[in-house]
Amino acid sequence: MKKIVALALLVTATSVHAQYVRIGPMKATVCTGVVVKSCVQKEISAVEQGGNFFEPSESFGSVDSFSGKTCTIRTSSDNAVNAAALAAKLPNFYTRESGRQVKIKPDYIQFSCYKR
Repeated sequence: MKKIVALALLVTATSVHAQYVRIGPMKATVCTGVVVKSCVQKEISAVEQGGNFFEPSESFGSVDSFSGKTCTIRTSSDNAVNAAALAAKLPNFYTRESGRQVKIKPDYIQFSCYKR
């Protein structure tokens, strides 16, 4: 539930109650492959939910991990049931490539942040 609340904040306005404040770009790690995974980082340029596009949020009520300077939010799961539940509730993530918004499916999202 914590993950869903944090991800829902990706598409909402900045909250005065936020505990984690993003500084700098939001990076998505997108992995492909089953046995051998290959991962690349892409900058998130927009999120889409309900047909509306938004800039990535600058504040979050919670994150999955905080290392002192980096926040991480998991957006996928190895467990099929959890993965399906996450996919149904997550916004769509986009990166800009050749001037166009391209939909991506990140395994997790990281960004520089500080805790309020």
